[in-house]
Amino acid sequence: FVVPLGDGFHVKAHRVKLSQPYKIIEGGFSIGTYDDGSKGFIDKNEVTYSDGYGKKSGLHTVSDTPFKYQISYHMPGLHILAPQSAYPAYVTEVLPAGDYIFASLFMLNVSGERPEISLEGNVLEIKYKEIYKRIIIQ
Repeated sequence: FVVPLGDGFHVKAHRVKLSQPYKIIEGGFSIGTYDDGSKGFIDKNEVTYSDGYGKKSGLHTVSDTPFKYQISYHMPGLHILAPQSAYPAYVTEVLPAGDYIFASLFMLNVSGERPEISLEGNVLEIKYKEIYKRIIIQ
């Protein structure tokens, strides 16, 4: 499901039920680039990618499963408007069959106060300004 928060933010949550081994990858908004001014940033809490001129895509994920952040690059010419593009993403190792939960905060061209998301078991909490949501992921 998707929870729009406004101001360039939304939260997307997935319950993934695998019947066979599978690698999970999810990405944020793609940012087109025209030169070498783009910048990627990865730390333990989020991944962001910017064209260096004001367009910026970010991703913060919570899960009951280990994952790592990465910057994913498209092959040249695959972006509709720009010669190159990339997007922030998370990726797991190949997971065995089973039940997994992922929730991500997606950010596009944002600054200032950010929403908080947390996951305990199958309960996702979202806090942003006057918005508070407690969602059971089934």
